[in-house]
Amino acid sequence: MLHRELTAAAHGPEPHQHVTISRPTTRAPGRHSHMSVDSGLFGPSSVTWHLHADPAMWIGGISALHLQALHPLAAMGIVQNSSFEEDPLGRLVSTGSFIVQTTWGTRAEAEQAGARVRAVHARMRIHEPSTGRIHRLDSPDLLLWVHCALTRSNLHAVRRGGLKLTSRQADRYVHEQRTIAALVGLDPTDAPGTTADLDDYLTGMHGTLAASTEAMVTTASCPGRRSTDCTEHCARHGPPPPAWATRSSLPRPRPSTGDPDYLRPWRLRPYARPAPQPC
Repeated sequence: MLHRELTAAAHGPEPHQHVTISRPTTRAPGRHSHMSVDSGLFGPSSVTWHLHADPAMWIGGISALHLQALHPLAAMGIVQNSSFEEDPLGRLVSTGSFIVQTTWGTRAEAEQAGARVRAVHARMRIHEPSTGRIHRLDSPDLLLWVHCALTRSNLHAVRRGGLKLTSRQADRYVHEQRTIAALVGLDPTDAPGTTADLDDYLTGMHGTLAASTEAMVTTASCPGRRSTDCTEHCARHGPPPPAWATRSSLPRPRPSTGDPDYLRPWRLRPYARPAPQPC
């Protein structure tokens, strides 16, 4: 196995704070030349491969759902165009499958996954009852919101769960996710390229966010022991590792139990729910 530090790949080393990934060297049987391997959109030296293998991604997905639903139009889109209330776990599994295909699939598999998502979104519309307006689900503003909420939630969850990433590696992850933004129909240059840009975007969205009726319906349907307390349940008891967790060769720390910081207070405040307390 060839060991390569992500720190070195992210423009220089930072001592005492790094993660290491293992890259297999694949050779054709009976030959000394390397086989040509399709590593997909990112490859084993990317931050994305490593970060998406962390089991805290499950927490990130639930956190992202709560955050995404605070956008009134996004919440209407979920309620009006999906069966989330009847099958919330199916929605999370579908999102997880998309992440697996675009992270570790071949380039063709990733592009096919993106094409499927774009085709589905292109057919969907959102009816805004208060104005009578009809909105496209694949409008750039909504796509950007969903993309940024998911990127920020995943990054924050795995770091709070114990994965040590340097600030350079975190920036590189955000930059790599521009590739996913392009897959779902965004101009990749419109997506944030650093964590600072990502935080600036989210801060600028605060005035738009609200715990609408649709947001409350969406988050109340979130899978857990008690549907209305699913976030606290997952934070306290630790969710089952997702399928993609087996892809990593690194130790997998248990997500920080009861750590309220993965779902920041400004996200929880509109729902009028307290952050989960430490066990």
